[in-house]
Order: sequence, then structure tokens, then C-alpha cells
Amino acid sequence: LTADESASSSALLLKKCNEADALQKWKWREIYVD
Repeated sequence: LTADESASSSALLLKKCNEADALQKWKWREIYVD
């Protein structure tokens, strides 16, 4: 595993975490709006 591959994989992981976090916020928002 090169440094470049490691950096891109952690960036991908971060992106997934951010997407999951955004999804969570949307769900909470829907609950509160209802």
C-alpha cells in the first residue's frame, strides 16, 4: 500500500462518513418537521 493509495482510501472513507452523517441529519430533520 503506497502513501498515495492510503490517502485516497482514507479520503473515500471520510466521504462515506460524511454521507452517512448527512443522511442522519436528514432523517432527524424529517422527524422534527413531522
